[in-house]
Amino acid sequence: MNEQELQEAIEQTKKDIYQTKSQIEFTDDPQEMHRLRRKLKELQHKQIWHLNQLG
Repeated sequence: MNEQELQEAIEQTKKDIYQTKSQIEFTDDPQEMHRLRRKLKELQHKQIWHLNQLG
């Protein structure tokens, strides 16, 4: 990935993280909560990976 692609991926992942956090706030189902928290962790790891590729 070049720098521009990484910047775009970082922005998209950031949006996905905020969306997932919002979904976590509004769910009452424990299984869905668990799934969303797992997804959030994966997105955060992806974000860190992208940031490490930049610098």
